[in-house]
Amino acid sequence: MAAASAAFEEAYEYASRHGVAVFRIKALLELGTIDMFETLATGRLEEARRDALTAGALSTAAMVDLQLAATFSCRGQAALTMATAARCEEVSRRFGLASLPMSLALQGVAHGLSGNRAAMEEAAVAARATGSDRDTVEMITLGNGLALYHLGEGQIRNALAALDAAMEVLRAAGGGAHPFPGRWALLRTVVDEEIGRAHV
Repeated sequence: MAAASAAFEEAYEYASRHGVAVFRIKALLELGTIDMFETLATGRLEEARRDALTAGALSTAAMVDLQLAATFSCRGQAALTMATAARCEEVSRRFGLASLPMSLALQGVAHGLSGNRAAMEEAAVAARATGSDRDTVEMITLGNGLALYHLGEGQIRNALAALDAAMEVLRAAGGGAHPFPGRWALLRTVVDEEIGRAHV
């Protein structure tokens, strides 16, 4: 992270000095993504979005919205996740962007956080129907959407089943940074300890 941050800081400064707005915004987006992974802060992402809109870089603004929606979902902010992911979906559909499946998957997460299972499942179906980014869509819809829905309903074992399925996809696909493996490890430990105590 430190090396990535230093590289994007350098890119940001270089683009700023030479008046290359789009590359400055892209560097700011990457710096904001690092903030998302490290602290869930959104300041630089929000600045990148404002600058992208000013520059007319709508596809870049959509990517910023995708990262903002992911950050808000990790914070458990359902309304902000929904609004930002829907905004990303609109631009993604208009310009045929690769961000479409994840914008739909994140709307599913927002519905799951809100306890609306029907809408969550509808968004998951729509995300899968794009046929793109299949593994990531599956992990997000299972590990974040369905699992968080079940947790909100107090259904620990159902939440763990969804997380188990998400972990299977992660093991097969590899790579990526996701919030659900830590949740899976915690719930798996709790449930396994309960099973162990029941057999003592």
